[in-house]
Amino acid sequence: MFKRYVENEQFNLQINRFINDEYENDPVVQADLKTIIPKLTDTESWYEAWLKKAQERENEQKYAIASTYYQAAEFYLNANDPRDKTVYEKYRTNFYKGYNDFEYESYKVPYENSYLPVVKLINPKATKNLLFFAGFDSYMEEMVKMAHFM
Repeated sequence: MFKRYVENEQFNLQINRFINDEYENDPVVQADLKTIIPKLTDTESWYEAWLKKAQERENEQKYAIASTYYQAAEFYLNANDPRDKTVYEKYRTNFYKGYNDFEYESYKVPYENSYLPVVKLINPKATKNLLFFAGFDSYMEEMVKMAHFM
């Protein structure tokens, strides 16, 4: 269910995107929201509030939650912002530290002057291969989370 947390509808959309479903009933996350929400006044305060809480949860080895908070912190950063790459990498690192639905293998597929990241999920019960990918404004790890439904 879509919840209204703040006056800013874009912030509400992203909070719902990152929190609802997976963490809607998580007491740790719900307590965190009580400290994060009042601090959200603009995109810089958004970054700072989510980053601080991400670092706290990472230090407590709550990697899945930390990953979600890093994802939120990174969301409004400009791609040219030097913090963007660092926070994105923290998001991915924490995601895989906290991910345990399937064993996985990571690959880098060469593409132009860089690479495309690929994750192969290993399900011993699978009888066929399924290939899926995310769109422009999503993260590969969001697709990985959905894999257990497939």
